[in-house]
Amino acid sequence: MNKDEIRKHVAEGRTCSDKNELGALTQWTEWVCGVKKAGHLGLDLAGELKGERVWWAADYVLFLFKVQKKREEELTRAVADIAAAFTTQLWDARMWGDKRVKSVVEAGKRNGEELAAKILRKAYNEKYDMNMEFMRKLFDHYRPDTVDWLGDPSTEEVDGALQFLLALCLLDIGMRVGMASPQAIGTERKTETSGQGAKAQEPGQSGADESEEEENGEGEREKETRQARSHEWKHKDCRYACWGKAGLEFMEGGEEIANFLKENGNDMVVFVQIWFDTSKTSHTGRSGPKVPKWATLGRRSDMESMALDLLVSYIRWNGPRSKEDPILRRRACISRRTGRKGDDRTTRSDDLTAVCKALGEQERVGRGHLSPICFRKGHACLMRALCIDELKAGEEAMVMVKTRASKWTLKSKVPERHYLANWDDRGPLARMTSWEHGMSLGPGISGWRLRQPPGQAQALQAKVG
Repeated sequence: MNKDEIRKHVAEGRTCSDKNELGALTQWTEWVCGVKKAGHLGLDLAGELKGERVWWAADYVLFLFKVQKKREEELTRAVADIAAAFTTQLWDARMWGDKRVKSVVEAGKRNGEELAAKILRKAYNEKYDMNMEFMRKLFDHYRPDTVDWLGDPSTEEVDGALQFLLALCLLDIGMRVGMASPQAIGTERKTETSGQGAKAQEPGQSGADESEEEENGEGEREKETRQARSHEWKHKDCRYACWGKAGLEFMEGGEEIANFLKENGNDMVVFVQIWFDTSKTSHTGRSGPKVPKWATLGRRSDMESMALDLLVSYIRWNGPRSKEDPILRRRACISRRTGRKGDDRTTRSDDLTAVCKALGEQERVGRGHLSPICFRKGHACLMRALCIDELKAGEEAMVMVKTRASKWTLKSKVPERHYLANWDDRGPLARMTSWEHGMSLGPGISGWRLRQPPGQAQALQAKVG
């Protein structure tokens, strides 16, 4: 029986919350070996009696409360993480579910001052919904309209255009960022555990899905060995509708569309269907795999046509690619700053987020308010603002659907969930007539400033000047 192989299999594939588990296991190791000087018992406390192991767990939670200053949900999360780490290591994790441990967790409530500080901290880091005024600011920063795709664009120009393309797709489609660019869902362990009390991997050690990035002279990422277990926008997820010899023809993403674009202009591409899974990345869902859905990016408005042209121009420039390749992985090009040619590189959400935070700070908006989730929030808010009249008419129509022959009660959600077909797949970009139209939907950046806590607004005002 190969126990090491079993442990490695469980450690690499059991869960997608590996970073939290590794951090919890590292902290547990420091507490057992460093604080309690009890390393001789083993990290799984196999050298202790079962009843005493529960008290060790309760003492650890008390340590988190007194020394680490964790409170309420933080303690609950910490216990869940270390229990999951025990399970991954194939150790007995039952002590973490004991009522004595739960009692210590429940006793770790915040006092009045701590509660006020938590609320203020939450207000400082509330994520705001993306608006078209800030999108215009991103456009002016990246200037994707000036990229000479038929010439020899620089590294900086291509990377900026891809970051803006990612922003457009996140806002228009509303997809989760983990479905577009690779995400650090977890860190697959490289160290094989051998027996009880094995040493945990240190947080600084690299895992198979963390990017092993070495900076060369150009600031390029020389190596990308990251194997993220998240969804990722790939060429096979796109199907293009193009004008061909026989009329409107569908072409698959990858080599087929790239070869078509060698001989045809952007106007020959009518729209693209972007397919993506509907379930979350970290869980397949209790009911199993979901039917994939698609969203259309077409030419129903100037705004939407801009996004489609940007995608098509990039696909042509990037050349034929395998269907399995990520769309946002561009070929090597020459840096305008150093004059050197780097390697292939994948645009990640972190690249876009860093720019958003910097531009937001210039507008006196706290960095904590901007993250990839802002685009998903912006999609929902813009769609509601643009579809308000349709929603009202739809509610009235649903009354007629449900009352005809008394098939459903007025409160029933069955028709919406199982029977209605969505004929209109226009996103926010397809519903806007211009940048000005989009910027009129809501208070924009000034609305972000108004939502900030007073202390934060004053600090940013002094910092920006």
